[in-house]
Amino acid sequence: MYVSCRPTSTREEQDKLRRGEPAKRLLVRADWDEEACVWSARSDDVPGLLTEASTIEALHAKLKDLVPLLLDADGRAAEIATPVELVAHRFSIPGAV
Repeated sequence: MYVSCRPTSTREEQDKLRRGEPAKRLLVRADWDEEACVWSARSDDVPGLLTEASTIEALHAKLKDLVPLLLDADGRAAEIATPVELVAHRFSIPGAV
């Protein structure tokens, strides 16, 4: 699953891709906690990010607010417009009750 918290295709990013340069993205991983029935998100790219929500949509909405605040607090305000890639992981066993 890919969810963007910012526009995923800026002119600058398109130019970089045309030149063969990798596009900068902030990776956020979301994992489903079956016991708590919530999605929890964390990121090595966004210091201090640890949040949860009952749906992936609610988590996405929280990230739109939290990521810029945390980047700014970390002195990385210039990266606020960097696209955020939200990768969600939910594992289940087929046929399990």
